[in-house]
Amino acid sequence: MWDAESRLRLRIYCTERDRIHGRPTARVLMELARSTGLAGATLYRALEGFGRSGVQRSWRYFETESALPLIVEFVDEESVIRRYLNALDHLSFQGFLTIERVEQITWRGPR
Repeated sequence: MWDAESRLRLRIYCTERDRIHGRPTARVLMELARSTGLAGATLYRALEGFGRSGVQRSWRYFETESALPLIVEFVDEESVIRRYLNALDHLSFQGFLTIERVEQITWRGPR
């Protein structure tokens, strides 16, 4: 049996080099997710990408300090995502994020 629920998916884009108050941004984002009660979080490391700056970031280019693109993703109820965004605002986060309405499908086993 399948259960479907409306949720929001929040994706936050940063790089391995980004920092919030001197700490790696991705780590701060994950810790904040846990402390604000999000159901879960996933951190993806991209192999290549570029943003508004036009700077190409890739595993193929030797860099003394890695700056690969990262995506931190959360799927949860809208109220929980909004609470997370309010907490993020208090950290003076500056970056790019997207929010999408998604349908969360959960398999509950045969009827």
